[in-house]
Amino acid sequence: ECPKNINAQYIEMMQVRLNQLLHYINDLTLFSENSNTALNQDIFSLNLLFQKSIESFRYYKDFQKISFEIEQGTVDLIMADQKRVSRIVNNIICNAISYHNFQHEVPVINISHFIQEDVLTITIKDNGSGIDKELQPKIFDMFFRGHESSSGPGLGLYLVRELLNTMNGDIAFTSEKGIGSEFTLFIPVKQIAQYAGHSPIITSRNT
Repeated sequence: ECPKNINAQYIEMMQVRLNQLLHYINDLTLFSENSNTALNQDIFSLNLLFQKSIESFRYYKDFQKISFEIEQGTVDLIMADQKRVSRIVNNIICNAISYHNFQHEVPVINISHFIQEDVLTITIKDNGSGIDKELQPKIFDMFFRGHESSSGPGLGLYLVRELLNTMNGDIAFTSEKGIGSEFTLFIPVKQIAQYAGHSPIITSRNT
């Protein structure tokens, strides 16, 4: 009979693989549907979307080593296509986790946002491994992989750009090898309600 800690490790490994597989399936499904599916106008909490996105990666390797910071702005409820916004945020966070630099004393992924003139700006910043300068023009290409050991079909950032194009949005990024990356998303939305309270930084330290 296997020791309990061995069984727990196997279960965790299976959960990691299952979550990764579901992530890839969701990418492929949305990729095939994107150009043929009309935009929805959903009302949802942006702060809750961020928290659920982070939680969805809890079984990923080294997730517990990363400190997640959500800078809770004044915006809460917005109107936009929730499925597409969620997938965009998920894919950027997934990349930040996958290419993190665990040599840092405190690996951090920071999420901030604001709305101006019905454009939602989301910034996702990490102090990870960064992207080589010569690779940066290719990161939004279909099937691009940032590293030889990368898993998955290489659709993550390509799908982000396609979804943003469908929503009349845009994306910008800066990255420096060994320092980290910062992705900024611009998404047309309607603000429904403000955050009722102060604007603290919510930090999830998974230690």
